[in-house]
Amino acid sequence: MFIKLHHVGIVSKSLEEDRQLYCSALGLPAGAIYDLPSEEVRIMEVPVGEEGIGESPSDWHRVYQSSHLEINQPTVPGSGIARYMEKWGEGLHHLAIETDSIEEDVERLKQQGLQLIGPISGSKGIKVAWFHPKSARGVLIELWQNPK
Repeated sequence: MFIKLHHVGIVSKSLEEDRQLYCSALGLPAGAIYDLPSEEVRIMEVPVGEEGIGESPSDWHRVYQSSHLEINQPTVPGSGIARYMEKWGEGLHHLAIETDSIEEDVERLKQQGLQLIGPISGSKGIKVAWFHPKSARGVLIELWQNPK
């Protein structure tokens, strides 16, 4: 079952410029910045909404009680995010919806005609699944399940 909008993924060439926009200009709180070497990105999280940070399930991701912006900056030329930016530019990349039952929701969305990109994956107890934008009216959708 879907719980909430977990995060909005944004691709960026400069986390510092995004910090200026989202934190300074819009007044949102600055969140964690960390590298995710497996995806060749540096991520800045910007909480939106209710204050509060939940317990950290790992050394690379903090669980926010509120939804957040997940700003992704490539760390390696030619990485997946770098190639995406070369083709589409900076801006919106994906919507992540939090679920408490990722396997059931994946099956339900597949039955509705959405195309799963690869198997359910994840790390350190977090599970994610991606659905192709061609099957979701042009939007890359990520399902996200926090550790139980």
